[in-house]
Amino acid sequence: MSHELCIPQSSIKPPDSILGLSRLIEQDPRSEKINAGVGVFRDESGKTYTPQSILLAWEKLEFGKVDYLSPSGKREFLGDEVFLNETVGLALGMQGNNLLNQGRISAIGTVGGTGAIATFADVIKQLSPGSSILIGNPSWPNHFQIAQSRQLEIIKYDQSTENNTFNFEGALEAIKKSPEKTIVLFHAGESHNPSGVNPSADEWKELARGMSGRFAFFDAPYLGLSSNIFQDSMAMKIFLEENVPIAVAVSYAKNCGLYNERPGALIIPASTNTKATEMQRLLNWCARSSYSSPPAHGEKLVTTMLEDLTLKNLWLSDLEKAVVILNKRRKIFAENVPQFDFVAKQHGLFSLLPLNDEAVLRLRREYAVYIPNGGRINIGGVTSEQMALFAKAIKEVLLQSPKLW
Repeated sequence: MSHELCIPQSSIKPPDSILGLSRLIEQDPRSEKINAGVGVFRDESGKTYTPQSILLAWEKLEFGKVDYLSPSGKREFLGDEVFLNETVGLALGMQGNNLLNQGRISAIGTVGGTGAIATFADVIKQLSPGSSILIGNPSWPNHFQIAQSRQLEIIKYDQSTENNTFNFEGALEAIKKSPEKTIVLFHAGESHNPSGVNPSADEWKELARGMSGRFAFFDAPYLGLSSNIFQDSMAMKIFLEENVPIAVAVSYAKNCGLYNERPGALIIPASTNTKATEMQRLLNWCARSSYSSPPAHGEKLVTTMLEDLTLKNLWLSDLEKAVVILNKRRKIFAENVPQFDFVAKQHGLFSLLPLNDEAVLRLRREYAVYIPNGGRINIGGVTSEQMALFAKAIKEVLLQSPKLW
């Protein structure tokens, strides 16, 4: 008799709130649908945004070797070494380059940003099982899911105030009250998912100074899509200046339009080159028992762009144009829904609207407007032309039922 794997009632999982939304949209027969849920950045024609620099890199790429990306070079980096070196410089600037020259960086290519976060959680599980991780709430749902699946103890604090600003006092207090050796998760840049609010430069400095005895983990999936690369990587550099130990998960899915190519990286600076080597071997071990080696094509595309100065400058220009588009969409929304004018003051792809589940359901049923429960909206997924219709739908729902927010 065969033995089927049976899932107990307590282990049955609900559909993914974001991926499940895509399925609902596909099943909706109405032609005029607005997808403001799934975290994809679309250009003004409604197509998935791919920078011109990446399209040119694609034409230039000579993809001959098809061997595994195995640990290579003096540092034993797992992944394309040029890709990882360029990523360190992009995320950590001159400080990162100096650490590379000193042999004080461990880095691996990962299966997207999610793979980087998961691998870091695996590292923590190996080094300190049951460690605490402090996460501002709300956050990207997968942050909680990854931490929970690795048996990390999740501590939450309120990320935003009632005025839709960053809850600096609450964050600093939560850090100081957390147990020593707690992992503190931060969203890099000014593109917090889902709230759209982040600390100022001065607040980042104060948070760094409050991190004594703790470890900072930065999730950086939107570099260049809230202000610019320099601004969006500022927090990591501040923490390095304050001698706070950090790790960084980087994704090129959105800022390069390479979602299904899955280019990502995990970077961990070390105090000595010996410790960097030890960490590198642990990273490689964790990856080996998970995805073995990173996908090569996405890394090669990004590398082709980053190591060509002309293409890299074009990419930075592409990102500046993308930020202009996002800010334009925010302005259109705020002008049409003055109750939520805070959206125009926020940055990046996402904002969080105070809409309850009934309002979200009415938007789907009556207006073919799709956002996930909780009120997160993806500014990047709604074209400027659609934005007025999107805002109008929200405004009408609020007028009909003011108690829905």
